[in-house]
Amino acid sequence: MNDTKVFVDLSKLTKLRKKLGTDLVAKVGVMGADASAKHAESVTRYDTQTGKPYKIKGAETALTNSQLAVIHEFGSVSAGIPIRSFLRMPIMEKSKEIVQYLGSKFVRGLIASGDIVQVFQLLGIKGEQIVQRAFESQGFGHWPSIKPDTARAKGSTGILIDTGQLRGAITSKVDRS
Repeated sequence: MNDTKVFVDLSKLTKLRKKLGTDLVAKVGVMGADASAKHAESVTRYDTQTGKPYKIKGAETALTNSQLAVIHEFGSVSAGIPIRSFLRMPIMEKSKEIVQYLGSKFVRGLIASGDIVQVFQLLGIKGEQIVQRAFESQGFGHWPSIKPDTARAKGSTGILIDTGQLRGAITSKVDRS
């Protein structure tokens, strides 16, 4: 399986990293065992007698969480799925919030004490929180609505929240660049 990596340019954070003299980075996304886990979703089946749709909850698909993440992050022309960025867009949209957080008295204190690893851990957690808020707000209002047929089949107009598995797979870690 090929890994797909998405990078976001946050130049102010890069400058801070250089200023701190570290090669640490905070990564936010679908990583580790959660990335390769098969995605479980509600699958619509049709009653052979009546033709009416019904749902099977938790049915395993052929997609892993990371594959599903890529489909939603970049869209799929062939499947008619629009871009619904839940990683890049929220982090970019809230980059000022991240920079403000890094300038907070608490974080400045950590930097002054030399606890750079904890600063990057907190930066990753802040990224996770922003991504979770994107799920709660339909991408801060940017995600395209789902199609009426999709809403009927899944029984909801919620976007990217069928089972919560993808949302629950969002995590962060501190690594060296």
